[in-house]
Amino acid sequence: MNFQKLLEYQSYDMKCDSLMRELKNSEENEKIVAINKQLNEAVAKIYKLNDVAGALLNEFNSIKQRLDESSRELDDLADIFEENKDLDEVDATEMEHYLKQAKKLKDKIDSLESGLKTVRTKAAAALKEYDEVRARGAKLSDMKAGAEDKFKARRMTYQSQFEELKSKMDAIRKLIPEEMALYDKTKAALNRAPYVLEYDPKTKKCPYALCQMDIYADTQAKLKQPGDHAECPNCGRLLFIPKQD
Repeated sequence: MNFQKLLEYQSYDMKCDSLMRELKNSEENEKIVAINKQLNEAVAKIYKLNDVAGALLNEFNSIKQRLDESSRELDDLADIFEENKDLDEVDATEMEHYLKQAKKLKDKIDSLESGLKTVRTKAAAALKEYDEVRARGAKLSDMKAGAEDKFKARRMTYQSQFEELKSKMDAIRKLIPEEMALYDKTKAALNRAPYVLEYDPKTKKCPYALCQMDIYADTQAKLKQPGDHAECPNCGRLLFIPKQD
């Protein structure tokens, strides 16, 4: 197996990763990330305000219904007073009862009207905040579009490097398809490069800096001669013994 070519491919692959990290950490991309965060917060606020509006509408309808019912009851009492105003003899106790009912209903109506006023005030505040959030969202969207244009311009400065690296990598893939299948499998199983490393049998340790574990005897048995290869039983990286020139 041509592990030297595989190492060459890996060097190009890692360079691509490095360029991608540079782009990801660029000022232009970080600005997009920051704007996206603010946009997400604005969207969440809009949803919350929609819920508030729904709750206020339900509260308004509930109060309005009770207010209408109380107003009808008060009107009925007014009719009773109207019907009895010209009578010479009116049961004082009965009229006192109606007067108390009327006062109780009037107090209830005043309280409900105060509740409606409070709901209207809250609704006006929520609508004002909704308009402010919408306006801020529109401004952020414009800022994002500008930031994305700048990021695209920044990415274009890397384009020639990416194309050159991709061309070299594609050429190697065609030369060593078997090795590339092994490389792709190893890369998919790990979360960081390098994926392929030269192994020195004398050390009996994994050469990966973050591993450095002793290689088990059964794995050592697979790594004796130049060209031999095996997977590190601890970190999973592909180890091979380079062929002598």
